[in-house]
Amino acid sequence: MSAGLTFALGELILDAFSGVILETESPFELNDWIKTLDGTEGRVVKINWRTVILENLDEYLIIVPHRKIAQGFTNYSKPHKSYWDSIEITLDHTIPVERAERILRAGTMLVPSIHNKMCDVTAMKAEESGITYEVRYMVPDFIVCREVKHDVIDGITRHLHEYNLRISEVIGEYAMSKGGSLSKKSHR
Repeated sequence: MSAGLTFALGELILDAFSGVILETESPFELNDWIKTLDGTEGRVVKINWRTVILENLDEYLIIVPHRKIAQGFTNYSKPHKSYWDSIEITLDHTIPVERAERILRAGTMLVPSIHNKMCDVTAMKAEESGITYEVRYMVPDFIVCREVKHDVIDGITRHLHEYNLRISEVIGEYAMSKGGSLSKKSHR
């Protein structure tokens, strides 16, 4: 019992001490969006003497001890609220890289919620299933990241359909390609 009490008091003291350091350095403030090293993330809604309360995208409150934040975190709201996000899309090999990049960029630029209309498309890898492109775009604020990602995917998909192109999909042992036809994958 004594060891348990000592451990609990040690954590309490560590939380309070970490809180003093965080208060002195002020690496975040109310309404900033942060993510701890273990992946816990949310908008800072309250800071007290031993914990920070975050609200995640699903509107759940998460209580995070100061010691956990003091281990390291990312502040998506500083120095600016906008930040880069990305998705990967694999297209068929028959589409020339320059054309694919141009079409993906144009589809991304159709999204009005992209911050300052900033986006970038790069071919990342070529595999049997197709060529994978990274589409990077600027999100204005973490609180709208889901909506912006949805809009980017929707804009790209609509734009690809305008050119009668589809995203490559591996379906079991079959691969869907440019015309939407299924072809059996070869195994080597």
